[in-house]
Amino acid sequence: MPPTLTQTQGCVVRELQVSGSAAYLNGQFIPAEECKLPVYDMGIVLSAAVTDLARTFHGDLYRLEDHVRRLYHSARYARLETPHAIEETVRLAKS
Repeated sequence: MPPTLTQTQGCVVRELQVSGSAAYLNGQFIPAEECKLPVYDMGIVLSAAVTDLARTFHGDLYRLEDHVRRLYHSARYARLETPHAIEETVRLAKS
């Protein structure tokens, strides 16, 4: 069953079926509780964030590409840099 996905300033979090939450940070998935951000990160200091939620049906992420494009559009509007290309984020979400 594919995971759900959220992203915050370079940290992508996904809910896993069996082992709890994992985060994608610095090119690898790690337990979410190990995902650490610097205290001066814009997301913390300025509450700079954008969000988009993806729905699943029967374990499949519904219209994932649309959600990721909307997320990246919002990030550009908020002048936030995205860590990956849209296609890479979609691939990571499906992995």
